[in-house]
Amino acid sequence: MARSRHFAHSVLLAFAGQAIIMSAGLWLTPFLLGKLGVLRYGVWILGQQFLTYMTMLDFGVVALLPREIAYAEGRKSVVAGPVARTARLLVLQTPIAGAIAISLAFILTRNATPHAAEMRPAALIAAVAFTVLFPFRAARAICEGLQDLGYIGTAYLIAWAVGFAVTVAAITRGAGIAALALGWATMQATEAALCASRVWLRWRHAIPSWRLLRSPAPAGERLARGMWISVSQISQVLIYGTDSVIVGKMFGAAAIVPYSCTGKLINVLSNQPQHIMRAAEPGLSQMRMSESRARLASVTNALSLAMLLASGLVVTVCLAVNPAFVQWWVGGKYFSGFGLTLLFSLSMVLRHLNITAIYTLFAFGHEKLLAMTSLADGVLSTALSILFALLLHSPAGIVLGSIASTCCVLGFANGRKLSAELAVRQRDLYKPLAGWFWRMVLVGFGAYVVSGLGPAKGFVAIAMMGCAAAAAYAGIMLPVALRSSLEPYLRPVLSRFRWRTVRVVPVENQA
Repeated sequence: MARSRHFAHSVLLAFAGQAIIMSAGLWLTPFLLGKLGVLRYGVWILGQQFLTYMTMLDFGVVALLPREIAYAEGRKSVVAGPVARTARLLVLQTPIAGAIAISLAFILTRNATPHAAEMRPAALIAAVAFTVLFPFRAARAICEGLQDLGYIGTAYLIAWAVGFAVTVAAITRGAGIAALALGWATMQATEAALCASRVWLRWRHAIPSWRLLRSPAPAGERLARGMWISVSQISQVLIYGTDSVIVGKMFGAAAIVPYSCTGKLINVLSNQPQHIMRAAEPGLSQMRMSESRARLASVTNALSLAMLLASGLVVTVCLAVNPAFVQWWVGGKYFSGFGLTLLFSLSMVLRHLNITAIYTLFAFGHEKLLAMTSLADGVLSTALSILFALLLHSPAGIVLGSIASTCCVLGFANGRKLSAELAVRQRDLYKPLAGWFWRMVLVGFGAYVVSGLGPAKGFVAIAMMGCAAAAAYAGIMLPVALRSSLEPYLRPVLSRFRWRTVRVVPVENQA
């Protein structure tokens, strides 16, 4: 029960941090549009893919570390062992990764255009920062493996605040696109320092001794498993990072901004449900070594429903307020229509359901299968996005391609493997979600009706509309949660709320 409360606290902290980040981001985007202009801001959105590409240069060894630490704890073995193996590989990889990152910075900005010349300092700043901080990424992975999730959320929020302040200050002083790279580098350095200090002060037992670091150990198997994770990471770039590139190539760089602004609220809020699986993954890895399949199936059903409940909340709020939100935020000319909003929402829900299967299968050790299915998803998503965009002559076709690809991969690969791993039929795996589905259809239609009543004027009106939509959704979906395998995890929260309510009543009566 204590672990469940710790998990809930970590997720709530992540939600609160993302709410703060999103609120600041609402101000930052118009600020950047005003300082950089539409075209330069669109170039920066494309340039962000450069940062994504660099994170894959560790060949997946850091992504393996949290799971291996959780496995070690489940077996009651020495945690410092997998940390030592990862540290040796990172030391060897750092000069290679640095050389590749700096070379990419020159290659991607070699064109003799003003925008390429302006991107070059930003790319070099990011490449140098990435190289220097490359080995220190293990500190966060250690905290994740030891399930120190509350501290990770706090450290990330502090690092983001420092990076945000540096970005605004540098933009104000006329640094241009380089200011965004400088802010990113500052954020990465701050988070690495905070996580490293946490490991040193609290998790000293996870720091390997010099003897353990020097002891020989085969690295081939670890690199092979890490390579599969790298393939998965490349696939994620194809799935989530190519839509802006396709829009820019087919419809021009200026078309990226309305496309991005229409999906901005959904994309930002879509990160919130994913914190549930990020927080649960180390625990699932530990349970894999000690719990029965029936218990794992129950927990997986609870996580799937929790993801969909959170995802549905995001959809409800976005369908209700997105037209008014974009109008208030950056202006109505950057809103691409309710149809695109609906497609973004449907794509997000399907992706969240697939993410639940991905995290669970990864916790069970199926990184090779996930690499192959993710690569197939990335290639299929990119191909279908281009095809539908050509057929429809609209960026909406790109989202349709993503939706079709997710359905194929979830139905024929990840969902089928997960049902086999848990020893249940695939339809039984998703049967507990039926109650959520038909209610979501009704709620979504109601949110559409609300959005058509007329645009809300001002942030307060938009916020009130969003809160009303969220409250209605919570009231409709609460019975679904209480009649599911999620109920044991909600009981402590509801009982605490009920205890506080009962305690207040006698005081008022005495008055």
